[in-house]
Amino acid sequence: MILSNIRVTYSGFIAFGASVFSSVTGLIFVIIVTRQLEPEDFGLWTLIGSLVAYIAILHPIIGYWTTREIARGEKVGRTSIFSSGFLSGVGFLIYSGIAIYVSYSLGADLLVLMLASILVPISFLNNTLGSICLGFKPQAVSYGTVAFELGKLPVGFLLVYVMQLEIIGVLITLILATFMRTIVLMVLGKTQIIDIGPMSGKSNVVYWLRNEGIEPDESLVEGIFNLAKMSDRILTHNEIMSVVENKNSE
Repeated sequence: MILSNIRVTYSGFIAFGASVFSSVTGLIFVIIVTRQLEPEDFGLWTLIGSLVAYIAILHPIIGYWTTREIARGEKVGRTSIFSSGFLSGVGFLIYSGIAIYVSYSLGADLLVLMLASILVPISFLNNTLGSICLGFKPQAVSYGTVAFELGKLPVGFLLVYVMQLEIIGVLITLILATFMRTIVLMVLGKTQIIDIGPMSGKSNVVYWLRNEGIEPDESLVEGIFNLAKMSDRILTHNEIMSVVENKNSE
C-alpha cells in the first residue's frame, strides 16, 4: 500500500514551513502590486483572480477521485491529466465568455482578460498534479508551493516594480510562477503519470519495475508487455504484481 510509505511527520513539517514562507512572500508581492497598480488595474486583477477561482470549482470532480485512487495504489495519473484537460477546455470556454461580457459591460481591457485566460488550463493541470502527488507524496505539494513563491517574488519585482509593466507584468508573473510549480509537481509525480497499457512501450515497463524496486529482467518485462498489449485499458498495480509473482514462482 502506498499509504504506508507516506512520511506523515515530514510532510507536515514541510507543509508548515511552506505555508509560513508563502505568507511572507505573498505579503511582499501584494505590497509591490498595490504600490504599482492604479486602482482600476488593482480592481481588474482582483476580478481576474475571482473568475479563475470560480472556474476552478470544476476541478474537485477529478481531484478527490485522483487522490483516493493513487493512495490505493492505482495508476490513474495519466487518466486524471487527460480528464483535467477536458475540464480545463470547458473552463476556458466559460471564462472566455465571461471575459467578453465583463469587457463589454464594464469597459475592461479584453486583451488583459484574455491574457489571464492562460491561468485556467495551467491551474487545472497544477491542481491535478497536486492531487496526484497528495496521494503518494504529500510533501511534493509543499515543494511546488515553494517553487511558486520563489518564482513569483523576483519575477514580480522585475516586471512590476522595475519594468513598470503594471497589470500585464502581474499576470505574466503569475503565469510563469504557476508554470514553475507545474514543472516541480510533474517531476516529483512522474512515477504516477507513467503507466502501463496497450499503448505503452517496454521502457514504461522497465521504469515501473525499477520504481517498485524490482529487477527488470528481459522475460519479466516481456511478460508484462504482452499482458498490456492484450488489455484494452491501463493495467492495475495488482495485475502487474501478479505477473511478477508468477515469474518468481517459476
